Amino acid sequence: MPDASLLGAFGARCGPDGRPVVDAATQESSRPGLYIGGDASRGPASIIAAAADGRRAAWAILREAGIAPP
Repeated sequence: MPDASLLGAFGARCGPDGRPVVDAATQESSRPGLYIGGDASRGPASIIAAAADGRRAAWAILREAGIAPP
């Protein structure tokens, strides 16, 4: 479980379960520009799930920068 007080210091909102609230399509937290994925967003899971979170975040960052993801 991530440190909710640390995430709060960065401006990220956490849900009642203590996990950060993220957009499922982009992994962006409630603080614009802060992306959270993998175990920090979903709890212990597979490396495949963590890699998928990273890919979603990377594509969202590219789109934000005006670059079309491959």
